[in-house]
Amino acid sequence: MEDKRRELLTRSFADAGTYLDPTGAADSREALVAHIAGFHQMMPGHTIDMTSGVDVHGEVFRFAWAMNNGPEQALEGMDFGEVGDDGRISRIVGV
Repeated sequence: MEDKRRELLTRSFADAGTYLDPTGAADSREALVAHIAGFHQMMPGHTIDMTSGVDVHGEVFRFAWAMNNGPEQALEGMDFGEVGDDGRISRIVGV
């Protein structure tokens, strides 16, 4: 699963992209791969599902999400991001 995640992130997330949310920070794509793997270890059975469309303004975007544990919603939030010149995500901040 980690190889598939890395492949998807290679296409969509910049090498030196940054990610920040209340649970941690990642300062590269590889650090984000590790952060996501840690989430799955810490929260088995939980998923992060988009609950809105993606709003875009220039190179910035936002979308709403929910953390679900089966049918139960555990948490909801919003991510804000920025796309770099190469079309890949260069920054995400989750709240």
